[in-house]
Amino acid sequence: MAERNRAAMTRGGLNAAAGTRQFEYGCETMRDLERKEDEKEDANGDVPITLRLVKNRHGACGRQVKLLFHGALQQFREEESSHEE
Repeated sequence: MAERNRAAMTRGGLNAAAGTRQFEYGCETMRDLERKEDEKEDANGDVPITLRLVKNRHGACGRQVKLLFHGALQQFREEESSHEE
């Protein structure tokens, strides 16, 4: 797990990990979590985020899943109809 580097804070992607390129080259799977800057919590405390599969040595990449994140509980759950090709 790595945080994004300063240059890639807004765009994410394969080269976004802070530190060395070992994240890019050494990992089997790389996932990217993105939250829109102006996105607010709903009445339940959930914030919509997007999980993207940016690298997968064992299958397709580029897929994304819409999730809800509850910060106080540190919990993710899938939105209904969230799978996109």
